Amino acid sequence: MQIAAKLNAGALKEKEDQFKVLNRFVKVYCRENHNRKSGALCQECRDLVSYAKKRLEVCPYVPKPKCQNCRTRCIMPISTPEADLKAILG
Repeated sequence: MQIAAKLNAGALKEKEDQFKVLNRFVKVYCRENHNRKSGALCQECRDLVSYAKKRLEVCPYVPKPKCQNCRTRCIMPISTPEADLKAILG
């Protein structure tokens, strides 16, 4: 039981660390690309961080693989007007 608790604590710590890194990357991106000099994230970037946090929380893999190499596709595809039109028209 102690081994499982240690593994769970280790996985939780690893996910927390990954989220902190992700959050820092998004802050830099938002500051440089969305002119957010105050350090506060714009709504688009807050939504992105929220979405990424939810995906990270439910990721069953420890250690987490790079998402592009993952067997489980949990990230929503990027939508483009062309892709939306194709989906609607068939």
